[in-house]
Amino acid sequence: VSLEFTIGNEVETLGLFFYSLPPGTVAVKRTSPQSWASNVKLQAEDELVSVNGRRVADIQVEDFRTIMHQRPLQLEFLRPSDEEVGQGVVTPPLAKTSKAGMTDKANTGDS
Repeated sequence: VSLEFTIGNEVETLGLFFYSLPPGTVAVKRTSPQSWASNVKLQAEDELVSVNGRRVADIQVEDFRTIMHQRPLQLEFLRPSDEEVGQGVVTPPLAKTSKAGMTDKANTGDS
């Protein structure tokens, strides 16, 4: 199921938390209670596929963070079927190891 939204200036924060950030798959991990995302009934596992007409999987994380604060903002999500939800969401790793052996974790906070 495809879900499309246009967010206007009246919405300051979306109340969305993701498993990981682009490039790659961006799926909802949870929504904040009483937030825009909760009010429009977004759910865990909904996949954000486009923002302002751009394919999310191809956007760099810095651009994604900037775009998510723009208004108006057009978002398109795909909701997996009940069968797909039971199989889980395929996401890229949340952490990668640098040459120094340090772990860099993705910031998946509120947008």
